[in-house]
Amino acid sequence: MEVAVTRKPTCHDPEGWAITELGTRLGYTHISSVRVGKLVRMDVNSESLEEATRSVAALCDDMYYYTSVNSVDIREAPGANGKPHEIPVLRDLPACFVDAVINYKPGIPNPDNQPVLEAARAGNYSVSNVSVSKMLRICVADSPPGGTPLGYVKKFDRECKLHNELLHEDLELRVA
Repeated sequence: MEVAVTRKPTCHDPEGWAITELGTRLGYTHISSVRVGKLVRMDVNSESLEEATRSVAALCDDMYYYTSVNSVDIREAPGANGKPHEIPVLRDLPACFVDAVINYKPGIPNPDNQPVLEAARAGNYSVSNVSVSKMLRICVADSPPGGTPLGYVKKFDRECKLHNELLHEDLELRVA
């Protein structure tokens, strides 16, 4: 299961605003907004997708992810249950959202994983594995020059250094 936690559109996101401004100053005018949040991936042992969703929603409640400023989106993880992760082809769209997920490299401990695992154990949720990543939800307006929105965001990352190359893998990009 995946849980995407971001600020609600009506709430100020200072980190997202700063990244958007940096992009504008560097000439990335097709990036109209960036929202910074977390992407929590977890393995849930349950009988059904509905049961897993209820369990994850209760865990999110215990973790105080549900607040007046957060937007929480719970969904089945791409590639779960042997289903291939399909990224839709983007052509001639007026705007789209791209999730840029920043994952830690294997072998480097992620301090954000432990609190979620502890809350899962304390609440008796059947979660066996947790991976917390930083997520940037980037709105790419119009058709960016030189290719697809995914390619535009990759170029933006290379120039702006959104992730630390010593700690993190390359960005995992996908259509939101």
